[in-house]
Amino acid sequence: MTYSLIARAGDEIGLIVASKFFACGAAVPFVGARSAVASQAFCNPVWGTEGRTRLEAGEAAQKVLADFVARDAGQSIRQAHLMDSHGRFAAHTGADCVDWCGHLIRDDHSVAGNMLAGPDVIAETSRAFMTAEGPLPERLLAAMRAGEAAGGDKRGRQAAGMVIHRGEAHAWLDLRADDDADPLGELERLWDVAQERYVGFTLGMATAANFSRMLDLIAAGELGSDGRLPTERALAERFGTSRRLVRLALDALEVEGLVWRKQGSGTFAGQPSDPTGDLAARIAGETDALQVMEARLCIEPELAALCALRMTDAEVARLRMLAHRQVEATDPQGTELWDGALHRLIAHCARNRPLLTAFALLDRIRSNPDWVALRARARARSGASLAVTLSEHEVLINAIGAGDPALARQAMYDHLSTRFAALRAELDDDMLLSNASVMDGKVAPDPSLARR
Repeated sequence: MTYSLIARAGDEIGLIVASKFFACGAAVPFVGARSAVASQAFCNPVWGTEGRTRLEAGEAAQKVLADFVARDAGQSIRQAHLMDSHGRFAAHTGADCVDWCGHLIRDDHSVAGNMLAGPDVIAETSRAFMTAEGPLPERLLAAMRAGEAAGGDKRGRQAAGMVIHRGEAHAWLDLRADDDADPLGELERLWDVAQERYVGFTLGMATAANFSRMLDLIAAGELGSDGRLPTERALAERFGTSRRLVRLALDALEVEGLVWRKQGSGTFAGQPSDPTGDLAARIAGETDALQVMEARLCIEPELAALCALRMTDAEVARLRMLAHRQVEATDPQGTELWDGALHRLIAHCARNRPLLTAFALLDRIRSNPDWVALRARARARSGASLAVTLSEHEVLINAIGAGDPALARQAMYDHLSTRFAALRAELDDDMLLSNASVMDGKVAPDPSLARR
């Protein structure tokens, strides 16, 4: 009821499977840093989990497989093929697997299937893999399409999955179509989407040997005297990838606020010098949190409206990613970090320099540690809880994504109004507590509360 392909290409290991069986991409593949197991037919998942562990430890594929066959009383209805950490393959097709069933092994790949239209399915899958060009995901997909054209699963199509590791215990790519009329077509679509941003983002992912990956360039000081990173060409050579993927990785780091770019000059670590810094420091001593919020209510709704007109689909996707990061935050500092990043991205994507400068000035003033703590307390109020903020962010992002400036303006105004009300209530409570303490004769009055 399934056919699958295991292949290696350099340090990459890929396993792709298709079947007229729900979620075969979850049941069949077991891939590690240096090995892979496909357990199918009347699959025994322990062949996959135990097999992967033993193969990763260095055992030979044939030895592990022979042990499974000897131990499993149901081996006659099992089918499996596997690759060990030395790149050697082994396969088993039980005598009672449903026809057509069988497997084949080549130097760099193996194919196995059962309940197929005929032997041409695995033969064509193998041939297409050997002749296909391009990155491993595209070779795997081309191979499976050839097998499907030769008849595939004789019952039809339902699910597919593709997993690729690049020398790590974690997957570099893991795509699935669990219930689809054209599951391989869905994998092809997902691969196209992955190349828009995800594949580039993985370039910055840590590895077991390099815990911070691209971030080590910054931490280790491998920069120019002005904080400049190596060129995209140099980074591509260093990481063994294309300049396009390096550019996507830098995009991701820029969203995180870890690097910034200057047209014609390159990419730099950290953030650019802020000419509003001195002015912000002076204003901070002459204003309070409520005045800053009033200013935000004047500026940010207009930024959101402009953003709805000018933001790209990729930038909207980045907004959703930042909102998701806020959901995942485990402490107030994380919540503040991702909330600020989301609002800054909206300001940047409005593409209006005077408004952006005004926003940057307010953002700098808001970094006052006392005000940050005040906002954290205000956020804990039921009417302005994190759940409320996330819901309001969703409405805002949807309005921007729909390209509706009026709706985006109102959504931002409503969101900031919620924050304003919570901030005012928190300050009122602080004032009451302070006055109560003064009346009790415990403390002197704190005039700063009136200006928070």
